Amino acid sequence: MSAEEFFATPENVPAYLVRRGLLAPGEPISVAELGGGVSNIVLRIESGDRRWVLKQSLAKLRVKDDWQSDRARIFREAEAIEALRPVLGSTNLPHVVHVDREDFLFIMTAAPLGSYACTSWPRAISSLSTPRKKCALPWFQHERSECVK
Repeated sequence: MSAEEFFATPENVPAYLVRRGLLAPGEPISVAELGGGVSNIVLRIESGDRRWVLKQSLAKLRVKDDWQSDRARIFREAEAIEALRPVLGSTNLPHVVHVDREDFLFIMTAAPLGSYACTSWPRAISSLSTPRKKCALPWFQHERSECVK
């Protein structure tokens, strides 16, 4: 963890992306928070033809009670996406663009509007065996929520 803890916001993510070499200085960008994040900060990033989703884990979940969680779980999600690629196919899963172990976040591609993930995710999930469903379902649910906005 850095000396000063970084939490991603629509306001600070453009500078973060420039510092990490993912965006050129002055490049046009739109960043918006996606709703429903209880255990993560979830932001949609759009710049040119790039559409990304940034997910950053929280140590304290956004609930009334004091629920703590291991922030390193975010890396298991990124690793699961990569591990499922040979099983589900690269067109059915996002690509992990960036992993930041210091700030407990990763960035993945977002499904294009009108794409397979936005229109046919229930069929893809229902065709999986139970263990694979458990791994893939959170991503597909997240993508669906973005697509219906």
